Parts: sequence; C-alpha cells; structure tokens
Amino acid sequence: MAYLFRSDKKNTTFVFKPNHNVIHLLASLSLLGTCMTAMAEDESAFLEDSPVVLSASRLSQPLRDAPGAVTVLDREQIRASGLRDISDLLRLVPGFVATIAYGSYPVAGYHGLTRDRSSRMLVLIDGRSAYSPYFLGGVEWNNLGVDIDDIERIEVVRGSNSAAYGANAFLGVVNITTRKAMDSERVSLSAQQGEGGINDISVAGSVKSGDLGVRIRARQQRDSGFADYYDGRNLELLDLRGDYQINNQLALEMHAGTNKSGVARGTYGDAGDPPRWTTTQQSYALARLRKSETDGNDWTLSYYHQHEFAKDAFTQTTAIPLPLQIAFGLPASIDITADSAYRTDRDDIEFQRFQSVSQTTRAVWGLGWRRDSMYSPLHFYGVETINTQSTRLFGNLEWRPASSWLFNAGAMIEKASLSGTKTAPRLAVNYHASSQQTLRAAWSRAYRTPTPYEVYSNTKYIYDGKVLRWTDQPAGSLRPERVTAWELGYLAELRSLATTLDVRIFDEKIEDMIQDRKIPLSIPADQLSPVRPESRTSVNGDRARTNGIEYQLMWRPSRRNWLSIAQTFMNIRSSEVGTQFEVRNQRSAPHVVTVISGARELGYGFNLSAAHYRYGRMNWEQTEQENLPPYHRTDLRLGYEFRTGGGKAEVFLVAQHLGQVNNEFKQRYETDRRIFGGFRWEY
Repeated sequence: MAYLFRSDKKNTTFVFKPNHNVIHLLASLSLLGTCMTAMAEDESAFLEDSPVVLSASRLSQPLRDAPGAVTVLDREQIRASGLRDISDLLRLVPGFVATIAYGSYPVAGYHGLTRDRSSRMLVLIDGRSAYSPYFLGGVEWNNLGVDIDDIERIEVVRGSNSAAYGANAFLGVVNITTRKAMDSERVSLSAQQGEGGINDISVAGSVKSGDLGVRIRARQQRDSGFADYYDGRNLELLDLRGDYQINNQLALEMHAGTNKSGVARGTYGDAGDPPRWTTTQQSYALARLRKSETDGNDWTLSYYHQHEFAKDAFTQTTAIPLPLQIAFGLPASIDITADSAYRTDRDDIEFQRFQSVSQTTRAVWGLGWRRDSMYSPLHFYGVETINTQSTRLFGNLEWRPASSWLFNAGAMIEKASLSGTKTAPRLAVNYHASSQQTLRAAWSRAYRTPTPYEVYSNTKYIYDGKVLRWTDQPAGSLRPERVTAWELGYLAELRSLATTLDVRIFDEKIEDMIQDRKIPLSIPADQLSPVRPESRTSVNGDRARTNGIEYQLMWRPSRRNWLSIAQTFMNIRSSEVGTQFEVRNQRSAPHVVTVISGARELGYGFNLSAAHYRYGRMNWEQTEQENLPPYHRTDLRLGYEFRTGGGKAEVFLVAQHLGQVNNEFKQRYETDRRIFGGFRWEY
C-alpha cells in the first residue's frame, strides 16, 4: 500500500513516513517534466495558451496562476465519455470516486468521507448552488437542473475552496458552466436506448434576434437500476436560458426551469420499507446583471430563487411485543404512516466587484446573503418551519511582484445561523520556473456548517398519543467541521508536445467531524411504548487526516484527440482507533485509483473513445459488512458523424462495465454490462 503519512495508533498522532513507490513516482514525474521541457521549444502547437479558469479564486486566471489544482472537462471530453450522469464525469478527475447508490441515486466524493451523500463539496450551475439545505446536505445529482448536452465546461477545484465560495466548498468545488444561448444550435435532438432500461430523449431549440438569445431544453432520462431490484428512475427537465447584451457595457443573463425525479424505492416483502415511487421536484430562477467598464474593471449582481418539494409516504406495520401490549393496552401490530415529505425554499443575492488595482495587482471582492426555509413534519416534529440565514463577505488579492512569482491571498467571512461567524482564509504562492513549468504551495482553512437536519432532527412516530419510535433526537448545538489543508503542486505545460502534467501533493486534517451516534431514550415511561430503546443524534466526534498524491498526464494534439492517465495514491487515518468510526473513515476511499482515457478521430467520420478505471478496496456504507473488493471497469464509445437535413448528425454505440461484474456500492448490488445506442442531430 502506498501512503505518505501513517497514523501512530499508540498516541493517535500522525507521523510522516515516505513510501519508496511514492518517492520513485515523484522523481519520475519531475524528471519527465524536465526532459520534456527541454524538448519543447516551439510553442505554436495546440496548447498555445494556458487554459483560463475562474473557479479557484473568482479571478480569471491562466491555469498556472491559480492558487489551487483545477481540472477542466470541456465539451469534447464530456461527449466522448458516453456517460449519462454528471456525477459520473467526475470519475475522470483525480481524487474522485463515483457510483450509483441503491441503483437510482448518483453519488460522487473527493478524498472519501462521503457515504451516500456528497456533503463536503459544492456544485455550482452557472453560479447557482446545488448544495441542498435539507437532510444531511450535499448534492442531489438527480435534480441539478441542467442537461449534459448544454454544458460548455466543468471546472473542478481539487481541494478546499471555502475562501472563494463559503462553507459548503469544504473539500472542493465543481463549477458547471452552460453554453450561452447565442452559441447554441438552432435545433438539437438526441435519443439513446439500450440495456438496463435506458431510454433517454432530449430536445432543444434556440432563437436569436439582435443582441438577444434564448434557448429552451426539454429532456427525459430513464433507466431500471440494478437487475432484480426495484430501483429504477425517471428524470424530467425543462430549462430556459436567455442572454441579452443591453449595450456595450451591460449584459443580462437569465435562467429558469423545473426538474422532476421519480425514483423507485423499497424492497419486496419488507413491511418496514415497502416498494413505492417517490418524487422530488425543483424549480429555480436566476438573473445576473454584469457591467464591463472601460478601464477593464467590472461588477456583477445576481439573484436566484429555488424551490424544492418531495413526496415519500408509506405505511409500516410494526409488531408490538406482548409485554408492551399488556402494559399499554396496545394491539399486536400497529400500522404507522411514514410521511417523509418536505419542502425547501432558498433565496440568494450576491454582488461581486473586480478591480485591476495596478499593473501587478488585481482584486475581486463581494458580499452576499442567503435565506433557507425547510418544512418536514416527520423529521422536524413539533416545528412548523425552520429558517436559517447566512451573510458572507469575500475577497481575493493577486499580486505579481516579479514575472516568476505570484501570490494569492483570499478569505471568506461568513456568519450563519447554525455556526456563528467563521473566517476561511487561504494563502498561495506560485513560482514560474520557466514559461512552461510552475511550482505551487498553498495553505487554507475551511469550515462546513451543520445542516438543519443535523442540528434539529426530531423524528417521532406517534400512536394514540404515545411515542412508538423516536429514531432521531435534536443535537442541541454542533460546532462546524474544520479542515486545515496544505498542498504542493507542479504544473508542466509542454505546448509543442501538446502535453500537460498536473501533480498535487496534499495533506488535509479534518476536525470536529459531525457523525450520528446511538443514544438511550430519556423520556418518562408513561409517555412511551418503547418498541426501540434507543435513538440517534448528531455529535462532533472523530478527527481524520487524508494525505497523498494525485496527478494527471494529458497528451492532446488536437481538440478531439487525446490520451490521459490519472492516478491517486491516498491514505485516510482516524483519531478514534479501534472504533467503528475508524473503519468508516479509512475505508471510505480506495488507497489507489487509476484512470486511463482517450479519444481518437479515425477518419471517414468515425471516432472512438475509451476509458479504463481501476479502484482499490473501499466502503461506501462504512460498515464492516459492506467492504468492497478492488474492481475495474472499461467503457467504449464508437461514433459515426455525417450531415443530413442541413445539419450535423451522429450515431453512436456505448458499452459500459465491460469485463468483470463489479460491486461498486454494496456487495449485493452487481453492476453488470450495459450497451446502448443513440442518435444526435444538430442544426
């Protein structure tokens, strides 16, 4: 096993212990970058300019100037992957793992500690946060409100970025940018169908008139989940984007839409979790006004509203033990209605200002306000509505004292109802050893605010005025989780060789982790029929430390031809040695992940792409019984492009999970081969 750090179990400190394989890897990568740089003298090839990213600091920066590691997935890579879910695209990013939980719930995580919720990273869609305020927080991948065909690019900040985006960007940011309406095709149609009940169709149209562009998209996505399980899904989306250039300086961007996910849940023959169809619907609207000033400065003002509600009700049959029947006069069994319906609303407003202070200094700053309201009679028993608010003030300063040196300093000051006032700072220095090689060192501290469910959850099942079950009790108060992170980075952009090498060494120390623990019930006996003698609550408990190295080597001679290899070597250690929490944390991500992917234009309209993924042992559910063995999967996509009806068309065939049958989430769920074909036409 390769690791950079190990835990000294005797005193639960963390001791640096280099592994020879990692040392050899670092030396090899460094030598490779040096040798290839010596060969790369002509800078007129495909990678003429360093990619420009926005997500690391909110400043528009070449990749070599960013204060953190950023992976960019562009439109060509997304289409060539053949993947249907946005969460699955993160498999291509170093440090990430992704799967489908229970056959119908996509989940992805960076550096483990995820379980079946993506609760320690932030996903943005055109600036709108997809981090759900309900339940355990995280990302509801089935309800992002964006079609994969409308994505222009995805920027993934690998590492904590709360200095730029606040508490939810605890371990990383996935920033999804959609195509402008003015750049969209007039008509777009796609459909795909195949094994596993796959049946998708998507239609879009755009209208352009002068400085106004409008695009509308409708999509339906279906599949049947795992074989032999009741876990299919049906996702529906209607999305609208408008772009209006008011004058030379003012531009207005508008988004509105609704999406609905229907998911099969439950198990045949299980009275406590019967088969049923659950639905979640979300509606959203966003407006952003941007002014570009003549001196190069600009400002933006944005507002969005988001509404979400879900339906999930069923009847549980609970057997009552004989002593309780006699003591409380209860029948032999009781039918309990479990109605997990909920409703949430979010309003968010933000102002951001960019200023070029001098020839060597640039700055971005801003402030924002957010309000969330949640209603769930079952999970917040006795409370009509829970309301939370947060305000934020952020800024990032970029200073270039010399051509070879660049300093980034940023911070977010956030005041939240559930965690008080916290400051998340970041410092980074980039050294340009040459025009094609950059070294980076960065330090940051970030916080994750507890969710209302973690603080206020109070789930009771009542019968005849008595509590039959009390599964969750309020925590009272919780401290926010805290992560202190260090990283060293190396970036080689070998332009004449059309090759980039991105290396990140990381050390992330997480404290005050919020976990659920069982506690005894403590209410008067005459008020309770104790079918279950214990309950759960949230507490600040374990500390975890994650460290290792990840890299990606990409050769890309043209926009549609590339070969990439990405690897992650990671180790997770827990402070609660010998407990279930140690098992939970250290197995929540594979120690080694390898991803090899590529695409090639074959000529005569044909194109081929492939990806091979290898994962070490891990455990999504974080229980001893659900340890997953190492596994690998291979995906292939073959397409043929041609022109018809005045537009561009493509027919394609995708084969996923080739090779062995895998257990990617739980041991009883077998992920077998899926083959599907499709057609795309754009005019």
